[in-house]
Amino acid sequence: MVAVPARRMRARRFSSSSVNCSSLAARTARTVDMMPPPVQESLAASIPFPSRLGRPEEFAETVGFILGNRYLNGETIRLDGAVRLAPR
Repeated sequence: MVAVPARRMRARRFSSSSVNCSSLAARTARTVDMMPPPVQESLAASIPFPSRLGRPEEFAETVGFILGNRYLNGETIRLDGAVRLAPR
C-alpha cells in the first residue's frame, strides 16, 4: 500500500489525466496461501464484526466500487472488520 501522503500527492498530480489514485487496505483477507487453521481462527476471533476473515468476493466488490465511483480519489478504504492489528 502506498503511504497516505504519497497517495494523495499522486492523486493531485495525476488528476489532470483523469487517473484515480485510491487504494484498498485489505489486511484480513482469506487467501489461498493462508496461515495454518489455528492461526486463522485466532485472527478471525479478534475481528470485531463480522468475526471472520474477509472473503475474496468482498474485496472484489470493493475494488469494483472504487473503479466505478469517479468522484472517489486519494482515499484508502480499510476493509478489515474494524480490527486494528498491532505493529510488528
